[in-house]
Amino acid sequence: MKPFLTLLLFTLLISASAFCQKKAFNTKYGKLSDKELSMTSYEGDPAAPAVVLFDKGILSHRYIETAGFMIEFERHTRIKIFKKRRCT
Repeated sequence: MKPFLTLLLFTLLISASAFCQKKAFNTKYGKLSDKELSMTSYEGDPAAPAVVLFDKGILSHRYIETAGFMIEFERHTRIKIFKKRRCT
């Protein structure tokens, strides 16, 4: 009975991690909503020169035989700029 429970637990852990691996982003790239396009300021801080609309990342691991384990981080950010100013 104990080997069966161990196998069942192992199978559940593997399947749970498989479902968590690839999450899709909810925002479609290149598709801006009318609300995002018409924004002229941010409600939370009207004096802000920009606001981050979307910021998500995916962390993944892979194994390369010559280099070992590699960590990859893919980040997607969407920023609405209200006031362009130069940094000095």
